[in-house]
Amino acid sequence: ERAKTLSHDSRIYNLVNDPIIPATPVYKIWEKPPRGGFKEETSTEWAESYAFEESLKKSWSLNISKIDFETDNTSLVNKMKKHERDTTIMGPRINEIQKVMDNFHSATICWVIVAVTG
Repeated sequence: ERAKTLSHDSRIYNLVNDPIIPATPVYKIWEKPPRGGFKEETSTEWAESYAFEESLKKSWSLNISKIDFETDNTSLVNKMKKHERDTTIMGPRINEIQKVMDNFHSATICWVIVAVTG
């Protein structure tokens, strides 16, 4: 049962083939963020949760009703899928993100492994 669930929740991609939606390269240089222009949390998990929530909000503002999110952050995916049972400090944060996801007709998040060959 565990293997079946993991197989269903996970996808493995091969970067040898061209993506269906080609990425448009954008070249930027790093600039120091303005004072107060960043989140104080240092945890990767918190940073990923903020980025995911912002992606949801942006998608919603673009009137997208069906969306699939992919991430390599297994912790975030597991917490989103088990948000009702999350008793960690991240639990309330995940529940807030889930409320935003509930606005969509269909919104999913899944864990992916990106295979780099070469």
